[in-house]
Amino acid sequence: MARCVFLHIGTMKAATTYLQYLFDANRDLLASHGLLWQGARFNQYAIHDLHSSSMLPEAEKGAFLEFRDQVRREPGDVLVSMELLAKQPAKRARRLARELGADSYVVIVTARDVARTARSHWQESTQNRSSTPWAQWIAEICAAEPGAGDSKFWRNHYLPRIIDEWAEVAAPGATRLVTIPPPGAARDVVWHRFASALGVPPDGAVMPAVNNSGLGGVSAELMRRLNGQLTGLSFDEYRWGFKAALAKQTLSRRAALEPPIALSPQQHDRLAQVAGEMVDHLKQRSDVVEVIGDLTDLLPGPRPEASSYDPVAATDSELLDAALAGLLGLGRRVSRQHEELRQARAELASLARSNEELRAELERRSSQPVRQALRDISTRRPGRSD
Repeated sequence: MARCVFLHIGTMKAATTYLQYLFDANRDLLASHGLLWQGARFNQYAIHDLHSSSMLPEAEKGAFLEFRDQVRREPGDVLVSMELLAKQPAKRARRLARELGADSYVVIVTARDVARTARSHWQESTQNRSSTPWAQWIAEICAAEPGAGDSKFWRNHYLPRIIDEWAEVAAPGATRLVTIPPPGAARDVVWHRFASALGVPPDGAVMPAVNNSGLGGVSAELMRRLNGQLTGLSFDEYRWGFKAALAKQTLSRRAALEPPIALSPQQHDRLAQVAGEMVDHLKQRSDVVEVIGDLTDLLPGPRPEASSYDPVAATDSELLDAALAGLLGLGRRVSRQHEELRQARAELASLARSNEELRAELERRSSQPVRQALRDISTRRPGRSD
């Protein structure tokens, strides 16, 4: 049984991918501090499996039971990180705690200002099969009552609800909020803050070489329109063919060339109002949640003076440029994978020839029983016992 499970539950678009890649790159370092980390992909599959998510590949069904059993066998501490946990209600939080069966839990929430998050979350949604236009997306967010629970966005990002519900499974005083600093901060600030939440020294960690940059407005709009044409794909097929190969590995490189997704002054004001209310609530809940960082990190920056950019206004020429870049990127990727496949086949063929030569040499030098056993192995049938 694990002594303590550190549950990093999100929120989405708040350095979660960066931190998970960092954990992967520093598994031995975490282990030296008594923390078991089972890998980012395994964490994701396990939580998707627990919640019977359509995002779980068929081959990974049963991942949670394996994940849970490893946690139960671990005598020390365990780190779990999955950004989709934040939106889960208290009953699911309690279920996860019961299943993992640890002696105690520390809940860690990472969060950044909701003005940045709203833009980032929408472009991420276009990489997850959403076809909702930006104007509709942001209008619904601004019109919703954040604490009501009927907005998908606010279920993922309304900190008072997230912290109050997940604090039910944490040990007393063991709910921690790590704030993400505004742009321009040193690259390792997030890790230093998160390490403090874990209670481990930050020194010696390898910073991950991960590029999880988002899409510019035109490329996000291209993905949104493309999603409307895609039918019959499993999420796993979509993930590797469109989210990974097209969006993250190709179109994201164009982000600096395209107009960024932007808020109108009125939309900014609404999100700034909600952010201020969240900060006030968190100050009143200082007995429940420990803040690592600065609550002002959660407040949006200066109010924009210009009207917002709506990606739906992207011209045919702009969309064509993005589409051509996507086709070029996909073509190069397919060519590289074809060459990698050719090399892998050649290596396997060489290995098979080497194994056959080795088997023949062993047969020549061996006694009759050994030669018979080798023949049995090569034909995949059990040998007779004398």
